[in-house]
Amino acid sequence: MPTTASFYATRVGIVGAGGLGSNLAILLCRMGFSRLVIADYDIVEPSNLNRQVYLYKQVGRPKVEALAQIVLDLLPEIELLTHFQKIDERNIARPFENCGVFVDCTDSAQNKSRIVEAALTVLDCPVVSASGIGGRLTPAKISCSHRFGGRLWVIGDQQSSDCLGVAAPAVIAAASALAEAVYDICRLRQESP
Repeated sequence: MPTTASFYATRVGIVGAGGLGSNLAILLCRMGFSRLVIADYDIVEPSNLNRQVYLYKQVGRPKVEALAQIVLDLLPEIELLTHFQKIDERNIARPFENCGVFVDCTDSAQNKSRIVEAALTVLDCPVVSASGIGGRLTPAKISCSHRFGGRLWVIGDQQSSDCLGVAAPAVIAAASALAEAVYDICRLRQESP
C-alpha cells in the first residue's frame, strides 16, 4: 500500500494557467502535492488579475513563468516542470506522459473537448476537467461527478456564463473542486488493492 508521502508525490499535470489552472496549482501546493507539470502559452494581462493568482508586477510575463515564481515561493522544494507552449491533441503526450493525474484547465469549449479526448486516448492516467462554471452567484453549486468508467472526472454547475463573464468566486470554487477531485483520485488509488 502506498504511503502518504507517495500519495502527495503523485505527479499532477495541468494544462492552462489561467483562472482555473493558476488557482488549482496554488491549492495543490497548499494541500501538499509536491510534483506539478504546468503548460500554457499565454501572457499575464491586467484583465487576468481579477480571477487569477498573478500580481500586477507580473503583467507581460508568460503565465507559466509567473506561476512558477509564486509556486516556488510557497513550496521551494516542489518538483515543478513548466512548458511555455500551446497544448493540443497533437502534442499532449510528451509534457504529461509521466503524470498520475491530468487536469484540463483550458477555457475554450472547443479546445477543451479535443484536449480531454486526446488525454483519454494517449495518457495512462485519470483526466479531470471543468465544464459549465457560469453560475456567477452560485459557486456553492459547483460539484464533481465522474463518468466513463472512472477515468474522466468532470466538475461544474452546468450553467452558461452571463454577459459579465465568470467571477472570481466561481473560478476559485471550480479550482477547489478540481483540487478535491485530484485528492479523491489519489485517495481511491491508495485504497485500491
